[in-house]
Amino acid sequence: MWKLDVAVSLDDKTYTPITSAQNIEMFQKWGSQTIPISKPITGRYIRLRYHHDGAKENAFRMPTSLSVYDGVADEKWDLPKAGVEIGAGEFIVKTSPNGSGTAPIKVPKPLASGMYLLATRFENGAYKELIFNRILVLPNKLASVTADSRFGINAADPKFAPILRRLGVGWVRFENMKWPFVSPEPGKYFFDGSVKPWVVNTDNIFKTYTDQGISVLPFLFETALYASSAPETIKEERRFFYPPKDNSTYGEFAYQVAARYGATKHSTDDLKTTDGKSALGTLHTFEIWNEPNLTDPGCGPWVGTNGQFLEMFRVGAENVKKADPTAKVSSSGYAGIQVKTVDELRSYTYADGKHPIDFVDILNVHFYSGRVAPELSTDDFNAKQTGDIVVEDEFHNLIKWRDKTKPGLPIWLSETGYDSAGPFGTNERTQCARLPRVIMIALSSGIDKVFVYRESGSDASMHAASGLLRNDGSYKPSFLTYSTLIRELDGVKGGATHIPLADKNARLYIWKKGNEYILTAWTIEGSSKLAVNLGSATVTNAFGHRTQQDLTKGIDLSIYPVYIRHITNKAAIDGLLNLYTQDVARKAARQKALAGVEVVALKFGGGAENETIEVGTPRHYSPVKGADTYTDAKGFGFMPGPATDDSRAWISSVLDKTNCKLNPGQEFRIRVKPGKYHLRLGVSPYNDANMTIKGAVGGDVKFLVDRGDIIVERDIEVGSAPLSLSVDAYNVMRWLTLVQKLD
Repeated sequence: MWKLDVAVSLDDKTYTPITSAQNIEMFQKWGSQTIPISKPITGRYIRLRYHHDGAKENAFRMPTSLSVYDGVADEKWDLPKAGVEIGAGEFIVKTSPNGSGTAPIKVPKPLASGMYLLATRFENGAYKELIFNRILVLPNKLASVTADSRFGINAADPKFAPILRRLGVGWVRFENMKWPFVSPEPGKYFFDGSVKPWVVNTDNIFKTYTDQGISVLPFLFETALYASSAPETIKEERRFFYPPKDNSTYGEFAYQVAARYGATKHSTDDLKTTDGKSALGTLHTFEIWNEPNLTDPGCGPWVGTNGQFLEMFRVGAENVKKADPTAKVSSSGYAGIQVKTVDELRSYTYADGKHPIDFVDILNVHFYSGRVAPELSTDDFNAKQTGDIVVEDEFHNLIKWRDKTKPGLPIWLSETGYDSAGPFGTNERTQCARLPRVIMIALSSGIDKVFVYRESGSDASMHAASGLLRNDGSYKPSFLTYSTLIRELDGVKGGATHIPLADKNARLYIWKKGNEYILTAWTIEGSSKLAVNLGSATVTNAFGHRTQQDLTKGIDLSIYPVYIRHITNKAAIDGLLNLYTQDVARKAARQKALAGVEVVALKFGGGAENETIEVGTPRHYSPVKGADTYTDAKGFGFMPGPATDDSRAWISSVLDKTNCKLNPGQEFRIRVKPGKYHLRLGVSPYNDANMTIKGAVGGDVKFLVDRGDIIVERDIEVGSAPLSLSVDAYNVMRWLTLVQKLD
């Protein structure tokens, strides 16, 4: 909106305009804005009125947060306490007007790796100011990094290569190995940066990374304009994401890249470059495309069907192997980690009976939990996926699928991370706390490698603030927490043991490096205490500061992970591992019991036949169409007449997109096996209304429901009568689950 008026009220009824805060220009003012108040005001409520002097507008944006500052009169002017003080002092600096002066700040010894707070109270007569600055002391560079490293980062700018080497990653996932960047016309390839307007010199870029000892995973992405199947009416910037008219042209692109940068020498007859170079040996792994399951024509990386992609994928994979038989082929990085997302690699069948998984050496997936802590997330905001279980269980299910489908297949999480600003972000404090946690959750579950998204960026838009460096190249605290994680878990192979704790807000993992145990622990939010006698141990905080501590009374935990090693009380480790063994046995028994319970999972309106709910084992949703009216023989349906099928294209969730519209009082009836159940119904009343569940043991259940997309949950007992669900307002039913309860 263009202008803003501000008013205050004590009772939320009578509002008084703030004279100095009327008609404030807001047009094209992004980011944080300050609205000064000329004189004191008193109020309990603030009203913001957006307007354009009466003109109609089609959109306005509300602030994501609002802060009120009441002046300095009640402020305390004390330096903050943060950690252990390592130095303090006073000094006087005399300067002329507009001049400057310097004073040395002395510390007892050079600062070790870690994050420090420099706090200064400045006074000049009546004028006072507190000045704070974060100081990051980076760790020493790792002696070496190799392709065995489990840590990587998404990158595009080789000028950061020395910084990434200092970070300690062994891998870079290169974002700009794009077909249009190297092939301006059919049958011609240039890898020297001469293709305009992009000017991407992949020869120099790959050499820059490999000279630092960093391995490179490129994804072979986008369609050259001359090969695109996009209609001419499509904007040029979107035509890159359409399938090629002929998959063989993509195969040629994959062949030329692998022939040049792989390990196999080729004759110039095989090459479509003017310099005839091959076998440069800078690439050994090749990823085919990126996030092909995101198919929105306006922004998706693939504007085509799954079948079209998988046919092209095979051509690309076969040509990589043809050019370099020693090369590894990675599946495209799928957006999301749910089994249903990658299962097409197993289920899709080519004309010769083979499957895409037959051409995959590495399974590649992405995961983002957005503003939700990774330990609690059941959603992936980038993939627009909603699940019933938390991310750690999703990883375990993915591992089980791999073990059943193609045992031993490495799984790489080639994108994960957190924005420090923007619509899916929080702040730098939260980013640096959660980033190492999501990496450890993935690795502990059995994921082989994790790549952070990305090297730099602090713009407040989707994923543009996910960098470990800011736009100006300065370091975010997340750079330090990732570099600490790398050093503490460098050389650890396999997963970790997740120890169950009574405090569900706390997390504890035990890792094994040779004969040494390493403990990592943190809280999801707030603080807690790991009350375990570990004896004496070396403790490294999330920012790399290492100390020797007495942990006989346990250790305090926060949202920042701690790394504990050289533990003297070995019996404590045995006790923790015993807790894990008992927990595994309990979970196995429960899973076995759950696999035998009755489950009803229905999707109204159809369109979600591949969706599952995990109850002991995956249970598929069954479609219910509006035309399904109830009969005793069928055992489910609408009454007294049919409902109407509908779809809301703007809804991203597959389960919530399609639905059946019902009239006021119209029922959905279903007959289920007698027993005690937990009922969940995705329903959307058009107005606040009453809902009735008929047929439950003990009589009908009635309660109020709000308008909008809601989820109704009730424990009910079912007898011999069928269940009927109805709302006394127009509504849509999206899905229904009934899960029999264990005694």
